[in-house]
Amino acid sequence: MLFPELSGLRARLWESEDFRSCLALLCGHKQPNTGDLEVILEVLAGGLISRGDRRISVRQFLDCLRERHSCYLRVLDDGVSMRPAVEKILSGIEGFEFELYRGYLHWRFDVAFMDGCFSYCCGSKKFGQFQDLVESRRPVSFDELERYLQ
Repeated sequence: MLFPELSGLRARLWESEDFRSCLALLCGHKQPNTGDLEVILEVLAGGLISRGDRRISVRQFLDCLRERHSCYLRVLDDGVSMRPAVEKILSGIEGFEFELYRGYLHWRFDVAFMDGCFSYCCGSKKFGQFQDLVESRRPVSFDELERYLQ
């Protein structure tokens, strides 16, 4: 437990559906579980503590947190996108479906009943590297693509 003083807030996760719903709105996952919400809570608490007395906007605060913990916090900007060439390559993989949701690439491979979420938001360096790999390697099957999704 990174912040033991937050045990009261963690207890509220179990007690308050409203509190869980508010934290879920900040999550980049489609269906966050309680563990995801606990991480969001700890990231927020850590950010507030480390921020000290500096005054910044909520957007700046969340953007700063996302840079350090990009695999949990949603992207507030709806303008995130994927390169058209990458979209075309991914669309050509049989049984593979994908969408950008809250700034993250969510995917499903129906043939093997698998699904997931790329760990880094679409504006991150890691997502750019993923797109570079897809464009250069041009996978034509899920087996070829899967290693890049991790």
